[in-house]
Amino acid sequence: MKKGIYLPNGEFIAFQDDSLTDVLFTRSRSMDFQTVMGLLPNPDPVLKKKSIDISVYKDLLIDSRVGGCVRSRKAGILKLEWFLDGGTSRARKEISAYFKDLDIYRIMSEMLDGVLFGYKPLEIIWDRGKFILPKDIIGLPQRWFGFDEDGKIRFLSKDAPMQGEEVPEKKLLLVTSEASYENPYGKPLLSEVFWPVTFKRGGYKFWITFLEKYGLPYLIGKVPVGTSDDKKNELLSSLSKMVMDAVAVIEENSSIDILSTQGKGNSSLFSEFLKELNAEISISILGQNLTTEVREGSRAAAQVHQTVREDLIIADKMLIKKAFNTLIKWICELNFNSEPPEFKFIEEDDPQTEWAERDDILSKQITFTKKYYQKRYHLEDDDFEVKQEIGFKEHTFSEQKFTPEQQVIEDLIGRALEDLDLSDHKDFIVNAVKKANSFSEIEMTLAEIVKDVPTEKFEELLKRCLIASDLWGRYSVKKNWNLQK
Repeated sequence: MKKGIYLPNGEFIAFQDDSLTDVLFTRSRSMDFQTVMGLLPNPDPVLKKKSIDISVYKDLLIDSRVGGCVRSRKAGILKLEWFLDGGTSRARKEISAYFKDLDIYRIMSEMLDGVLFGYKPLEIIWDRGKFILPKDIIGLPQRWFGFDEDGKIRFLSKDAPMQGEEVPEKKLLLVTSEASYENPYGKPLLSEVFWPVTFKRGGYKFWITFLEKYGLPYLIGKVPVGTSDDKKNELLSSLSKMVMDAVAVIEENSSIDILSTQGKGNSSLFSEFLKELNAEISISILGQNLTTEVREGSRAAAQVHQTVREDLIIADKMLIKKAFNTLIKWICELNFNSEPPEFKFIEEDDPQTEWAERDDILSKQITFTKKYYQKRYHLEDDDFEVKQEIGFKEHTFSEQKFTPEQQVIEDLIGRALEDLDLSDHKDFIVNAVKKANSFSEIEMTLAEIVKDVPTEKFEELLKRCLIASDLWGRYSVKKNWNLQK
């Protein structure tokens, strides 16, 4: 029935329907909503089934395969360098200086525990000086915290061990992995390896028992017919000691035969079983198996197996950057009241050398701004100064009759052709560069013209032509855009 009011003339005016803006479907209204003293239970299936605490996952790290895989995955992040980008120069400089005083890679390692356990709380120890900045960031045990029905984290203290205490604002960094409205505790990666590690430990126990029973050679004592039971037991005792000491004393008319076990028998089943469990652990943590299970294959395949999958590294970087950017936002709110800089990683494959070579070539024709160098090479204002050019050289191969953009392309190719005594081909090569649809076309054109040029000189010419092609493409797009405007 619609809600509304009747006007004096009898007309009914319905109230506006607020169902679109209201939150209708909540935990408290669901049919299966449960809390324990106001806290949501951790829905992890292993913890629920075994009725155990999340700290049980910490014991899994003792396993050599789990520990090794975890260290390998963390290394994918900890090997990267970081920097701050954007924001005001003052905020970026002050925060960078303080971050360098922190044990930041230890903090990153603890943040990555959020992937292993589903969530990781870290306390910020603020220090009041010229600015309010973090003196330290300390990772705390997951078992100290729970989540209420609103999805907010609470501290389970001695005074409030069941319902927990409210956490002050800007005091706790929370790193979560695959957390959701249904499950604010996140999805612990170690939950996936709980059973493989458990079975592995049990398998080792049975394997050792099997080896003790069937791995050693059988010692068979032979006695004359009619020997008394006491003599037989005495020989048996000597054989038992011989297994440990390899020394025994027997009567002259007795003998000992050593019977070795032949073949692998059922022991290979245990070995294959443990290998399979190790493979499951590696796949769960690293997204792939390790080279320890690779017996055959190419060197490239082995290299792939030695590295953490790129998508997992990207996911881990996102967690780290999100946590640090939250911290930086709080620092700026407390101190600078300005746009916060952004925490970023310097990628291992960042082509700094290639950019430097390209910039060195282009700097002969164009002048880069200080802002460009800061952005490209992650430099601060005080790190460098841009040299001012005193004058310009005159080039014999160009009369400067082009636009500045076209002149750069002419000069780039012209310089290389002068060095190779191929200036006669300049116009043809420049036109080929401008008309080429791909870098491979440029390479094929050059290969036809300069067949007898040494490899290193050909590579230099090709590099300059590719740079020229890239610049020409950018210039053409910009020119067409201006014409359309």
